[in-house]
Amino acid sequence: MKSFISTTIFLTGVAAYVLARPSVFPREGPAIPLPKNALSALEEMRCNVTSNAVASNCDRLFSSTFAMHYDKWHTCEYQKGSPSSKANLKAYNPVCVGPGHCCIYATRIVSADEVKIYGPKLMGCRSNQKDAVNGRIQIPGGSLCIADAGGCSGCFSE
Repeated sequence: MKSFISTTIFLTGVAAYVLARPSVFPREGPAIPLPKNALSALEEMRCNVTSNAVASNCDRLFSSTFAMHYDKWHTCEYQKGSPSSKANLKAYNPVCVGPGHCCIYATRIVSADEVKIYGPKLMGCRSNQKDAVNGRIQIPGGSLCIADAGGCSGCFSE
């Protein structure tokens, strides 16, 4: 009988802990499922497509505190087309960090998880001598670019 009471008290304590602990839910609703082969889905990366970001600030961008700076609805505009018929298009600028600015731009809304997966690949465009980076990578359904705060138009205008 004594072990039955001890077991009951232990299980009651576990149930109380599980029910009392804070829930962990995503802040922005359900996550967008990424393809299992997300890194192999990269088609092309181009460097030196726009103005340089400060690479050391970009290192901070991909740190564990990255999500604190994220705003998937922030937008910018760029122009694409021939000189006689340019179209104004919208791009998304979900995050910028640092005094020398390191910004991410995308041709579609991207999740913070997608930026964390694809963004570090763009650091392959880094110039260590200049502490600078800029480049664009193809992602499923669009492109992702890294540049300074004025880099939106140069990222996608080609």
